[in-house]
Amino acid sequence: MKPVISIVIPVYNIRSDYLTACIRSATSQTLQDIEIICVDDCSTNNSLSLLREAARRDRRIRVIALDHNRGTCYARKAGVEAARGKYLLFLDADDTLEPDACSILYKQMMIHNVDILQFETRIIAESYLEPERILRSARNLQPYHGYLYGQDVLNGCFRNTLYRFTVWNKMYRTAMVKKAFRCLSADYLVKAEDAYTYFVIACHAKSYYGLSNCRLYNYHFGCGITGRTELSLRHLDLYCQNMCSWDALNGFVRSRNLPYYKNVFLPRFRMDLLMDCLKKYFVYLPQYMQEEGMNILRSYWREDELNKGFARIALPMAG
Repeated sequence: MKPVISIVIPVYNIRSDYLTACIRSATSQTLQDIEIICVDDCSTNNSLSLLREAARRDRRIRVIALDHNRGTCYARKAGVEAARGKYLLFLDADDTLEPDACSILYKQMMIHNVDILQFETRIIAESYLEPERILRSARNLQPYHGYLYGQDVLNGCFRNTLYRFTVWNKMYRTAMVKKAFRCLSADYLVKAEDAYTYFVIACHAKSYYGLSNCRLYNYHFGCGITGRTELSLRHLDLYCQNMCSWDALNGFVRSRNLPYYKNVFLPRFRMDLLMDCLKKYFVYLPQYMQEEGMNILRSYWREDELNKGFARIALPMAG
């Protein structure tokens, strides 16, 4: 008998206490008719052995072990391909679900009958994070409280900013998301991959609904690279790899008749990615590393793009 819901968890070198809590939150769902697909992206710590032990204790857990590190996007893709449930959730391995998340979302899917059902998020922030960053994250995770149909599912997110492209605070109709994921690149994508992934999903979705007063996902903000207050050169390079996701998105957009996204959105999104990396460079990279950091930036962006980004940063400082 097929499960009602598939929970896909990409895993790469997650701290054992976070991973244990994540798996426990999935296995403790009040809705029992689920499957939990854990995709280990060739972890070098004990993540895979922990997953296999969990699968030994609970037959609803299926473990997929990739033979080399492929990135978050590919790990999710492998999980989606294996999914058998009618509906699908993504769960990051350092986050958790509320115990009744699957039960509530399944009932709401029966009521609203949409391809994408977004719900609210509880942010569990590390103590060192500035309140402004936490509030900004909270705003970005809010659903659009209503229905969207057809092209408005895509435009509502990427043109009108009614809601944002985070992939893990939404439930999907599995048949739709399988079709979308067949269009995804197999390239190594670990930064800005949510934007690329959700863009492709939104292009395939015909309907969306956003729930209000329904916090079902616990997001641990600041325990990974996203919350860092000081960067190494390796982490700066990792951030700059957001351009790999831009390249993949550029290829997808150009394969479709989407003139606004080709002519307006893609150039703007490219500049947004650059500005994010420049902020990391100026604010979080120690000064003694900045010469080498500049070489990293130049390996991803053209000189004219960097100059335009520097000018944007200089304007607020001059004011």
